[in-house]
Amino acid sequence: MSRVHISIGFQTVNGLDNEKLFRDSIEIGATAFEVFFDGFLPNTFSQDFKKLLIRSSEEVILTVHSPIISLVTTKNKDKMLSCLKFAKEINAKLFTIHGDFKARKAFSNMKEIIKNALDFDIKICLENTFITSNRFNEIFAHFANNANVGITFDMGHAQIAPISLASSEKKNAIRYLSSLDGQILELHAHNNNGLTDDHLPVRDGVIS
Repeated sequence: MSRVHISIGFQTVNGLDNEKLFRDSIEIGATAFEVFFDGFLPNTFSQDFKKLLIRSSEEVILTVHSPIISLVTTKNKDKMLSCLKFAKEINAKLFTIHGDFKARKAFSNMKEIIKNALDFDIKICLENTFITSNRFNEIFAHFANNANVGITFDMGHAQIAPISLASSEKKNAIRYLSSLDGQILELHAHNNNGLTDDHLPVRDGVIS
């Protein structure tokens, strides 16, 4: 049986000293790190932190998480593209998109982002969210024929969101995982009480 290498790491947190967080995570043995644009954009980071990420990119797998914004407007698409450009500059391997896909324009904007990511040699990952969870496979099918598109599986979201609108089954992250169509490239590991997105440690909560 072949072995699968898994890199484990942390992500930036809005309001913390993220350069210190990165250094501390590497010191304790993390082999991956995600830049999460949670309420801020690339110009927020100092050039020193950016250079540190670039220097570390050969030893640490770097990924980028998009802002949590709608993809419907051109303004938000441009924000996504600026974050994708940042991902290229720090040699990130993956770019996770946390979108809603409520309108047709979101799909066309997404295709433009995928094309740019392909030029940058970056994988695009769609994350299951509260809004998209009950139709995630339907959304993913629009982009599944792109070789650089996969899934970021968020186990906490999967525990509190239904598999489908018609499903009356008890919510279950493992069952949700088995229902997904597509290759999972990244995992967001956290737990919750089954009702709200608490982001608890993986051993605390209802997921077991």
